[in-house]
Amino acid sequence: MANAALVKQHTSEIGDVYKQPVIALEKRTQAHNDLIEAMDIADRLKTEGIEAAREDIVKLRQLTDALVQRNGGLTEQKERRRRWRRSPGFLRREIFPSEGWPFNCPGITRAEEVRLMALHIARGIPFVLLLLAGLLALAVVACSRDEATQPTPGGPTPTPSRQTVEVIAPIDNVEVRMAESHPVQYSLYVVSGLPNGCIKFDRYELDRQGNTINVRVFNSAPADNTVACTMVYGMVEYNIPLGTDFVSGTEYTVMVNNVKKTFTPSATQTPRTLQVGVNQLFSLRVGQYVELAEAQMLLTIERVSNDSRCPVDVTCIRAGDATIEVAVQRTGGQPQAIRLVVGPENPGAETAQLGGYAMTAQDLAPMPVSTRQIAQNEYVATLVVRANEH
Repeated sequence: MANAALVKQHTSEIGDVYKQPVIALEKRTQAHNDLIEAMDIADRLKTEGIEAAREDIVKLRQLTDALVQRNGGLTEQKERRRRWRRSPGFLRREIFPSEGWPFNCPGITRAEEVRLMALHIARGIPFVLLLLAGLLALAVVACSRDEATQPTPGGPTPTPSRQTVEVIAPIDNVEVRMAESHPVQYSLYVVSGLPNGCIKFDRYELDRQGNTINVRVFNSAPADNTVACTMVYGMVEYNIPLGTDFVSGTEYTVMVNNVKKTFTPSATQTPRTLQVGVNQLFSLRVGQYVELAEAQMLLTIERVSNDSRCPVDVTCIRAGDATIEVAVQRTGGQPQAIRLVVGPENPGAETAQLGGYAMTAQDLAPMPVSTRQIAQNEYVATLVVRANEH
């Protein structure tokens, strides 16, 4: 209804403009004056607004200065929050020295305490997992246990890639053994220990003073004792030849590191020597002697070296071979060292000439397995000595 009254009033005014031109001119003049007055009001308001804004700016600067002055009191809280986010032990050690988390935390709410604590723990989990993975990789890759090798008297094994030092080896077993030979050959059967996966057999030294024989056995260990190693105790076994210079009825003392053994040779200890003929296959153990009367020859196997034959429980690209080291004594002649190579792919391929005779290695038992090392006294070689055709 109000809108209808306004429409009626405006319609009457429009009719007055058409009927009375003087009234219309007055209304136009009034409208013009109203517009000028509105513009003046706008200018005045603009000026007043600018002045008010300037006053607000001054007040804001004053407030800012006051906040800057009070900022020193907040700096310590900011620093403590920053340290808390970086240090795992800071939350309990400094922010909550006595009250205990999560109560009475200065400067932050309890909800913020919980959120920051959860964030801190979440950030620490990947680091812990990465650290464990790194330690496991070091343990497996850096110190994998190599298969034990036959030691060489007086000479070190190949130098590892990292720097090593010599250490005294623990001795697990020592036996004095007598070979079936003329004269009787004596040797030491030694089992020494490898305390962890990073330690390797290095060498041994032998020194005889009268009736006392001193043997020192060495391992090689990492120079850096902080290197991570697998804690697996290993052993290596080997024979150390002592020779034949022993008198029956006399007591001899052997010291291998801290292990002491004594033995007394007896005149009745005359081992049996095998008697074989030419062109006859025979089997011979390490340290055992065989006599070929027809060829006036006495021979023995001193040791087996470089046994690289493929283990029977492993699939290999190459079959490998082994070297049989034989000592031959001809009547009235000097001892002669012979090396015969034998392997699954070339049995009997290696032949040594012995002044009218030829010696061939036909076989070597046992075959290796991946789970253990063959001791020297376990090897049995099948040999044959044939007369050369003229």
